[in-house]
Amino acid sequence: MRRVETVVCDIINSAQDVQATKHNDVTPSLLYDNSKKCTSAVSLARQFVFMVLHDSFGFSYKQISHRSNMRETSIMKCVRKVRTLIFIDTVYSTINRLVVDALKDGLL
Repeated sequence: MRRVETVVCDIINSAQDVQATKHNDVTPSLLYDNSKKCTSAVSLARQFVFMVLHDSFGFSYKQISHRSNMRETSIMKCVRKVRTLIFIDTVYSTINRLVVDALKDGLL
């Protein structure tokens, strides 16, 4: 799980550099930090981590919920949101393309 989190965070950071937006680097330690409101980049990374863990590696929503300290229904909503927005939003489609390429290259 930790490898997926690290690679997805690196992809999010590189995609934000390409878009030339001001941001703080997304790290795996920030993905599940509930002490403060998360940025949109952290939220995006979390959603893609959940989708990759569930769809590509076969982790159940229950296993992911234990790791993230979130409810299963919240994780389901995150995964459903990514699956929908990759066809609508350019940021989501770009990140999805980079994640799929990383999966094909064996980085994950």
